[in-house]
Amino acid sequence: MPPKEIRLSRADFSKLSKRATLRSPLFDITYSPSETLKVACVIAKKRVKLAVERNRIRRKAYHSFKESNFNKNYIIIIYPRIEMLKCPYQELVVEFSKVLATLK
Repeated sequence: MPPKEIRLSRADFSKLSKRATLRSPLFDITYSPSETLKVACVIAKKRVKLAVERNRIRRKAYHSFKESNFNKNYIIIIYPRIEMLKCPYQELVVEFSKVLATLK
């Protein structure tokens, strides 16, 4: 879980006006410029039924984001795919770094 000052709140979701999306085989990232860095991970219950698996995917996404050392001022929403559950951790970190490098 990211620190509270970095997490995206429900009120912040409504502030998103101009959004762009980056796609990857493992996840989609929606981003918008902001004054500070904010991050959220959204997983639909329709896609991943078990809460244990949703939480595991969420932890992997947040941790991989943290390891990518991204520190630009954006609001970032991560939409993971079910394939992220079976993906090795190092491959996931490389994929996050590659996708987030296009934002820098």
